[in-house]
Amino acid sequence: MNKIFSRLAAAASAAVVSVCVLGAFPVSAADEARTITVNFNCLNDDSITFAKTVDPNEVFAPVTVSSSSFVQMPSVGMDKDGYVFSGWTYDGDVGYLPGAPMYLNTLPEDVTEITLEPVFYDGFADSVSLKYEFDKELIGTDPETVFAPKKVMPGQVVCPKILAVNADGATSYTMTDGTHVFNGTNSIIMPDHDVTLTPIWTYQIAVTFAAGDVDRLNGNPSVTFKYNEGMPMELAGADRLSRTGYEITGWLSSVDGETYRPGQSVTLPHEDVTYSAVWSPIEYTIVFNAGTGKSADNIKIKGFTDTSIICPENNCVKEGYYFDGWKYGDDIYQPGDEFFIEGAKPGLGIALTSVWKAGTKPVVEPTTVPPTDVVLTDLPGDANNDGEVDLNDAVAILQFAALPAKYPIAAELMDIADVYDPGSGVNGMDALAIQMYDAKSITSLPYIPEKVIVIDDPVA
Repeated sequence: MNKIFSRLAAAASAAVVSVCVLGAFPVSAADEARTITVNFNCLNDDSITFAKTVDPNEVFAPVTVSSSSFVQMPSVGMDKDGYVFSGWTYDGDVGYLPGAPMYLNTLPEDVTEITLEPVFYDGFADSVSLKYEFDKELIGTDPETVFAPKKVMPGQVVCPKILAVNADGATSYTMTDGTHVFNGTNSIIMPDHDVTLTPIWTYQIAVTFAAGDVDRLNGNPSVTFKYNEGMPMELAGADRLSRTGYEITGWLSSVDGETYRPGQSVTLPHEDVTYSAVWSPIEYTIVFNAGTGKSADNIKIKGFTDTSIICPENNCVKEGYYFDGWKYGDDIYQPGDEFFIEGAKPGLGIALTSVWKAGTKPVVEPTTVPPTDVVLTDLPGDANNDGEVDLNDAVAILQFAALPAKYPIAAELMDIADVYDPGSGVNGMDALAIQMYDAKSITSLPYIPEKVIVIDDPVA
């Protein structure tokens, strides 16, 4: 494609466009807080006169508004001998027609006050031309049918004609004279020579939101849209892709490596970009429904996706029935069992229901001690007698502490399992000591906590 602008020039121009186009970027809290005062400098010039029906002090009084807003240019006519009133300017370079809006978000961030000057031109000067230059082959039509040259006067405020023009995968929303970008809201103050405007081309890029190489997806793993390069947009929300047990907490850009919030406003790059989902496990409140009809009897335990919790006891009583476990799907869990949280589809929670059986609960005989021919461990903390001290021993102790009849520890192993303040008995504190040892926060077992000795005050 024979581009009117090189790709590099288009990229630079698109960055300017993203600032100039009305509503093209979000308003920050700083923008909302900042105000700009706009003055009209026409009251102290004795060569300017106004209609008798106009109160210039009222019409041209200073205006203070939010920097995210706009000021409409006064349209009241003014007279000046030998000249024609044409509009307003604050820099002598870019102009605004009478009645046109001036969007203050195009001004530098440190500006808090500006003064607009009236623009007059000599109505008897020789005219100059405002021209538009397009590649006829590129856009497939004669641009002069729409963008015909216009004869204007030097010093006259003229708003260039701006229309969206498509050409071979690109669109032009703005035009430039090589220095300024015109978007339909600002005008040019014509110099004393012809001016030729050319289009700034914006190309479309593919913006993909991808789930990444993860499991438990609900629906499509990615979705792609077409957007104009260099333009602002809001990233997809956290609900764009769905994964059981997880939520999207960010989007990782393939272009700059930055992670953005769901829904955050960004400026698109000038190349295809993939935003990969950053997944975080959901914290669920697991409900163990006691089955008594009283919500106060239900037990709630918090846990994150892909972690385990211990199923609690159900101490409720139901006349004529006995409790026989917690049901989830087709599985039955007993108190002390681990329940692995796989997560739930969006909008759903996780609940286990009580299994009540009629009659009296059968008596379960405790497991006997290991056969005498089994060699017992001599490692402090090896509660399961497997020759290693690790988190499995901590689990064995916790199960014993919760349900000693169902998860007994052989009598020969009780002293070995008693590693927290030996002599205090086997309980959850021994499991804690093993966890500390496994995490290397202590270097040996048994663990003897520091004792606090209280000495009676002889003075008391």
